[in-house]
Amino acid sequence: MSAYSYFTSECGTNSWARSNDGFKVNTTMMINDSTDFKDCVTIEGGGHVYGVNLNKSPNPLYGYRISVDACGPTGMTSTMYLSFQDRNGEIYHLSIYKSARIIHSLDYSSSNPEIIEFRWSNMPLT
Repeated sequence: MSAYSYFTSECGTNSWARSNDGFKVNTTMMINDSTDFKDCVTIEGGGHVYGVNLNKSPNPLYGYRISVDACGPTGMTSTMYLSFQDRNGEIYHLSIYKSARIIHSLDYSSSNPEIIEFRWSNMPLT
């Protein structure tokens, strides 16, 4: 049985999801009570996120790994931009170029690693 971290969102293109409790280590993100984000986390050009997990990183240089099951948009110059903000206010970015559905990883270190905001866009996020 998986543990879940709950987020709420205004689903759709170029949007966000937030959690007061935070995305806890060793859990799967739920948005609006669902672990399948295909119809919620989307951008123009067909990019989708299907799910997100947060675990300890196997890389000794980092403490944590966000794993994103996603496919990028179609087109030679199309990109899906994702950002994750932790409780310290640090923002971590992941760009998805491949239109094939695969697991993308983002390793990071933080003294307060819980993610409180997840954003997605077809434009670079700041």
